Amino acid sequence: MDSWIYSNGGKIISDDSTKALINAPEAVAALEHYVSLVEFAPPGTPNRGENEAINLFTTGKVAMGLFGSWQQDTIKQRAPNMKWDLAMCPAPAGKQFHGTLGGWNMAIFKASKNPDAAWKYVEFLTGKEVQKTVNSLIPARNDAGKEFVEALRKRPDVILKTVETGLPRPISPVYPQISEVQQNMMQEILAGAKVQEAADKAAREIERILKG
Repeated sequence: MDSWIYSNGGKIISDDSTKALINAPEAVAALEHYVSLVEFAPPGTPNRGENEAINLFTTGKVAMGLFGSWQQDTIKQRAPNMKWDLAMCPAPAGKQFHGTLGGWNMAIFKASKNPDAAWKYVEFLTGKEVQKTVNSLIPARNDAGKEFVEALRKRPDVILKTVETGLPRPISPVYPQISEVQQNMMQEILAGAKVQEAADKAAREIERILKG
């Protein structure tokens, strides 16, 4: 959902994390387009998880799908003889597609009894030698990119381009709550609610969360 909004020039919240923008015209138009694609998908698609979606793709029941780059090995394992490729999603005319960037975070608790040792462990995990072995995920270091590209990745040019143009999920300490509001909004829309009305409701809830 976020990628569609970003690619249409919209945002979920403002850059200073004080205002909800999910009901702005750019976001609503993107959501309407997103929902319009459901009629071209197999019945029950909105309720399927990624694993089920991959099964539909590898068994030939759908022609295309939106999957993370880390799912390449899964696709190869399930359909070793299937001919397939990947590409960056198209964007509205004159605009750039923006994928959604996420990641795994490492933190040291303030009350940690061994903060120095914990920091050394973080340094170890984020070091080049470790990062270049984590080939199922895009490494956090540019200097480990060569190993990632060489690790049997199909179309690394597309993956790296997606990283270059990608935008992060809303940056906020209350993001999990914002994400839950977004998910509830989509469920309401897919159940028949008008997009603008559902987005307005979500915006009010998000702003309440942002204000604490």
